[in-house]
Amino acid sequence: MVDIALASVREHTDMSASVTSDEELAALRAEVNRLSENVVEIGSASVRVLRARGEDMLEDARDRIKAQPVKAVALAVLAGFLFGAVR
Repeated sequence: MVDIALASVREHTDMSASVTSDEELAALRAEVNRLSENVVEIGSASVRVLRARGEDMLEDARDRIKAQPVKAVALAVLAGFLFGAVR
């Protein structure tokens, strides 16, 4: 990718095959910027997926509670008792 960026810099500046350290640095900075943008995009997509999964899990829990309310209350009482006993 850096080579591609350097080639692009050479095309825009009409320079020969010699590459200065400033050009290499500029190409590396451009590549780092591109990579950081990709990381941000991946992070945003991951957050969206996690939110969707969380909403699906919540909806599934609601459906199970509606289907078996007595069992849900019994489990909640048991969980509350165990939580209280541990503390």
